[in-house]
Amino acid sequence: MTLLTAVLFFGQPAARAQSGQEVVERLKTRYERVDALRAAFRQTLITPDGREGDTFSGTLILRGDQFRVEVPGQTIVTDGRVTWIYNAAENQVLINDYVKDETTFSLNDFLFNFEDRYEIISTGRALLNGKEHRTVRLRPRDPASYFREIMVVMRESDDLITRIEVVDVNETKLVFDLREIELDPPLAPDTFAFTPPPGAEVVDLRSD
Repeated sequence: MTLLTAVLFFGQPAARAQSGQEVVERLKTRYERVDALRAAFRQTLITPDGREGDTFSGTLILRGDQFRVEVPGQTIVTDGRVTWIYNAAENQVLINDYVKDETTFSLNDFLFNFEDRYEIISTGRALLNGKEHRTVRLRPRDPASYFREIMVVMRESDDLITRIEVVDVNETKLVFDLREIELDPPLAPDTFAFTPPPGAEVVDLRSD
């Protein structure tokens, strides 16, 4: 049994938009005053035929356009202007200008800016990790978006998002599971900067 099939999901008709709007309002209230978020995460790719593909886990810290993602063997950091990618196996750091990629789902951007960009398709309930959750399925308002559908899973007890499922134009699904979620945690001043370790090869790809 895959992680996805372990979720009990009961959809409601899209016509019941008010209940969906209530869920969105709860999410907005929960996140609109949040400055930063830290969590452990698991990302899983599901192919169009339902097979589970690449999976990896790590920790992430998000704040505005800044983020820090650490997975085994790799660290990715951006301060919103510069991005550092450190590969531990090769002891190499790639430095580049930070550019948003429309074909890459930004968990950071979604958590804090989803309301104006997506419309509600349907809502439902889920039992995930033994906890009651609300679910809301969304689609982008922009018909040219690379992503076709998003499902948000919100924990009933505290209105925190613990899962996001994203389906792209190729019918590939990305599943983000979040746990150990901290809102506005204390952050060190250098959280969104990266200093190459001694002896690392530094490859600077910036245009300037």
